[in-house]
Amino acid sequence: MGVSNTRVIAGERLIRYLPDQMEPSERLILRKPTLDDAEEFFANSGRHATVARHLDWQPHTSVGESRNFLRICLDDWDQEIAFSYVIAQKDAPQHVAGMVQLIPEGHSLGMILWISQPDWRHGYAIEVTRWLGKWAPARPEVWRIYTACPVENVAAVTAMQKVGWTTEGVLRRLRVFLNASSDPLDCVIFSRTSD
Repeated sequence: MGVSNTRVIAGERLIRYLPDQMEPSERLILRKPTLDDAEEFFANSGRHATVARHLDWQPHTSVGESRNFLRICLDDWDQEIAFSYVIAQKDAPQHVAGMVQLIPEGHSLGMILWISQPDWRHGYAIEVTRWLGKWAPARPEVWRIYTACPVENVAAVTAMQKVGWTTEGVLRRLRVFLNASSDPLDCVIFSRTSD
């Protein structure tokens, strides 16, 4: 075990705390969700099969299901398993424009992001991923942030290319996205690192 550039490598999870709120751009905030977000989440994301297509949860059939999903997100936060953030406009912080999950994995952060259907084509995903690609590797405990986009999700792949994350390659048959296929899909891996 050694120290390099004030970063410590160890066999345990290094990322233990992330702030409750962050400001990735002039117009957006990332904030910890609350159970009060359930109705907004259900209306804009949870019930839409098109939003859930490349995610690992089934479309929700009720506000109660969305509330349970948010409860799991909050439990994961408390246990430091994953940190979920609502993407919202600064001038409309209660509007759930999407979510991003940051999953600590040793010295890395995995990222899963989706935008609510009414908020597509506003550039939110690009703003958030561009900022996270700079913010995360600048933290001393984070060496790498990455995401896996199904090859067939052309919009996500194009967005990641636009923000300048490194394309590491395609991993064949990486993940099953039950809303898209019962077979594992090929995914493009994108990352930003501290060097």
